Parts: sequence; structure tokens; C-alpha cells
Amino acid sequence: MKTKSFIGAILLPMLLWLHFSSNVGFCQKIKIVEVLDTNLFLLQDGRKISLANLQTPSEHDSSQALKTIARYLLNYERKYLLNRTLWMEPSPAASPDSVPLPVHLFQKFLLNRINFNAQLLELGYARYAPVDSLYREEYLKAVLKAQKRQRGIWSKEHYEQLKVLDVVVGVAGGLGESFGKAFNKHNNLLTFEARVMLFHPSSRNKIELKVGEWRNREEGYGACEYGPAAHYQATARTRYVIFNSAINYQYFGFGVGFFFTSRLQKGFCASEGPDFRMPNLSLRIGPQKKFYLSAELFNDIFNFVKIAGNYHFNGPYSVLWLGYSAGNIGSDNDEAISLIGLGFQHLFKKRIIITAEGYFGPFTRNKFFRLGAALRLPSNKY
Repeated sequence: MKTKSFIGAILLPMLLWLHFSSNVGFCQKIKIVEVLDTNLFLLQDGRKISLANLQTPSEHDSSQALKTIARYLLNYERKYLLNRTLWMEPSPAASPDSVPLPVHLFQKFLLNRINFNAQLLELGYARYAPVDSLYREEYLKAVLKAQKRQRGIWSKEHYEQLKVLDVVVGVAGGLGESFGKAFNKHNNLLTFEARVMLFHPSSRNKIELKVGEWRNREEGYGACEYGPAAHYQATARTRYVIFNSAINYQYFGFGVGFFFTSRLQKGFCASEGPDFRMPNLSLRIGPQKKFYLSAELFNDIFNFVKIAGNYHFNGPYSVLWLGYSAGNIGSDNDEAISLIGLGFQHLFKKRIIITAEGYFGPFTRNKFFRLGAALRLPSNKY
């Protein structure tokens, strides 16, 4: 029994050493005494090392999102690397006197080891930027795990923050029809507009300016004041300028702006009323990046009032909404209509934003459709 115990005491360390050696090449025992940056470390003997094949964000990056990730990474490194017994394997692509020296960093345990380079890739704290082929398969698997689980730099939230500000320019057109209640009247509606928007994808904060024209071609049978009734056709034209804004917090958002219209051509029996000026307002309640309820007042030429539920399904530009819309039409804006609306917006190929909306009057023939296209111009990329 004593002989067997003696042999086991000798063989077990040798087997463990062989197991580890088969997975790790020539290693040097080290101790890190200071984390200088996310990928720069000071050793006890005064040398400086970096983690080979990794590209990490830094506290000195201009992007606020990368600075945030860098702070998380620095805390992680100080917790798990400082003043611990570690092992480094210098990259074969670097000379021994390189400063800093790129290495593959490990911590040994009795039956296994931790590759810190792979650990940072799996946590989404770094990108794989190979300068040598050591542990390539292990690193690629770690990257795939981080991407699949949307960790760190691969998470949508952090990726969106990397785009500091987007400029969006676009056009939209709409058409529809409504039918008068007091008189036998048919309105053919047409709108077209151009817009420009400054948008922050992460917070969803924005400012937006829309300029367009609203046309209403009226057909019917009636009379102005006390004149004789007759069949008529007339076209009213109104030009408009709408300024919107949005400021969002986690569960609440609001916006203010102005709504301005100027009549270019009056319709049948329309007065020569003054230009219409009105402040606008919007409120949003609920998780601003997923599902929220919104209420808008004078934010759109067709929707004087709009109440809707909104669902973001794939980032800040992709949204579905369903709600109630109310507005005034007619040559003198004297005909109120109420409609149920459904809308869709999605970002295609990271640049093209398509918007489609449809409105239908319950128990009436009133309807309106609008289609828009815009170009997204991101101001910054990682």
C-alpha cells in the first residue's frame, strides 16, 4: 500500500503537468502589479505586457460607449489579474524585447487552466485581431459565444451608442379620401413632405423638421351661405412646417415643438382665415426601447391627435404601432374625422428607412395611406 501511495504521489503531478503542457506551450510564471490600460499591464519585474490577438476599448476612446465598456473591463482585470500567480506564453510573432510584449495569459488550477485572452473575447470585452495562430479555434469559439449572447461590444445597446448621431433625410407622400357628413361631399386628400432629423440611436432623442403641402380636392353638392345649391369642384392647398423633438428617459419621454400652416389656395366656401400657429406636444410612457404608449398633439399634418401603442422590434429605427387618430379636414378645417391607424417602420441595409401607414374610419369609407423613404447618414462608426 505504501508503495502504491508513493507511486501515485509521483505520477499524479507528472500527469497533471503533461495535461497542462499539451494545452499550453512554453510559459513563464509572472505577477501583474498594475493595470495601466485595458490591454496594458505592468509586471512585478518591471516589464510591460499586452494580451496577444486582442483589440480592446480604452478609457481614452472618444466614444462614450467604448469608455463605458472599458470601465467594466478595467474593473474585471483588477479583480482577477492583480497580484495573482499567472503564466504567460509570449506570442511567437513578437520579438522577446518587444514593449509591451504580447502574450497569451493563463491561470493554472489543479485540473484545468483559464485562458484570459479567450475569457475577454467570450465576455465581449475585446475583438479578435490575430497576429499569430495560437489557440485560434478557442478564440473563434469565444467570439461566437459573445456575439450569440450579445455581450459587451456585441450588444445592441452598446453598438447603438457607438453611432454618436445620425442624420436622416427623407420624403413621404400620402393619399386618401373622406366623405362629408353634413353635405353630400367627397374629399380627395394628397400630401407630400420632406424631412430632416438629427437622431441619437441609443437614447432615441431627436429633433425633426418637416416641410410639406396638403391638398384637398372637394367634390359635392351644396351652397355657400344662402346661395343656391349646385354641384361644385374646388381644391384647397395648405403649406405646413412642423418642428418635433423627443427627449427620452428609461420609462418616460416627452417632446415639444411648433405646428404652422399657411393657406395657399382656399377651397369651396372657405374663409380667408389667418395662418394657423400652434405649439405641439408628445408624451411617451413605458420602456422607451421596447414597448410604450404615446400621445401626440399637432405633431403631424394628418394626425392632430394621435394615441398609440408602439413596439420596437429590431433596434431604434424598427417599430410597429397601432392606435387612434383624429384630425380636421375640409376647405376650412371644419370636418372632424376619427380613424384607426396602423404603422410600420424598418431600417434596411443599415441605410434605408421605409415607413408605411394606413388609417381607416370605423363604420365609414374614410381612409388614408402614406409611404415614406429616408436615408440614414451615421456620423460615427466603431
